[in-house]
Amino acid sequence: MSKDHCIFTEKCPVKGICFKYPEYIYKGEGKGCLFAHIIAVLEKWNEIKGRYLNTVTRLFRKIVKDINADTTNQLVTAMLILHDYGKVAKEYSTTKGYYHEILSASVIRKIINFNMLLTSLISSAVFLHHEHRIYRDLRDSGYWRIRAPVVNRIIRRHVPQELNVDEYANDAFITFLRRNIENADFLDFEALYYKYRKDEIEKIISDVVNYVTAGGEIGARNLLILGMLNHILVITDIRAANMTREEARNVISTYFKLILYGGRRQRSCT
Repeated sequence: MSKDHCIFTEKCPVKGICFKYPEYIYKGEGKGCLFAHIIAVLEKWNEIKGRYLNTVTRLFRKIVKDINADTTNQLVTAMLILHDYGKVAKEYSTTKGYYHEILSASVIRKIINFNMLLTSLISSAVFLHHEHRIYRDLRDSGYWRIRAPVVNRIIRRHVPQELNVDEYANDAFITFLRRNIENADFLDFEALYYKYRKDEIEKIISDVVNYVTAGGEIGARNLLILGMLNHILVITDIRAANMTREEARNVISTYFKLILYGGRRQRSCT
């Protein structure tokens, strides 16, 4: 999708910043529009929602007994809108080896004021939506599961000392959240900052991991919920990317088939 033509022009609520924030890095250069990608992700969620929403709601009720399908949809929608928040940091285009999903996951943990375990699982799904590289770091760390030392190692290697986000990006995310979530009372927009420090991000992600895995091994219930959320995010993310990443469409199509039929491989457009 070129800057001369956006397939979502009529649907975009933030036209004033078209193509200001790249969707992905291709051969060292920022490409596409992040907010066009978010629109595409939400469209893909609407396409598959009927098959997933009741199942996700039943799983969520294992943690929050009275949760309904509308609230489940709002939480999933917030996850999908914010999953690439880390890409609006200026460092996304300038820092080699930066993992955008780390900032995204930490922001989600702060912005969603809901059940702490459920919010931590949503944050974890975002943290792992490029799990091939997270688990590559896990393998290299010598540990067999993600623990505080692994989180520290990943963040030390893949997050700069400070991340900078401008007001236009935060305003755009607030607009998307308000437009797509009817009841946004559980969202704390003050959690969107202009500067994020590495040590603060590290503490948030460490708390998320500790909370999800509290009591030793991750429970079957938590693992099932985390897997379902990650599945929804990965499927919608890749199907959306296939709509907009013209240069990499063939690679993405092959990658998507591998997810469905053969497992994920070790490289992708980020």
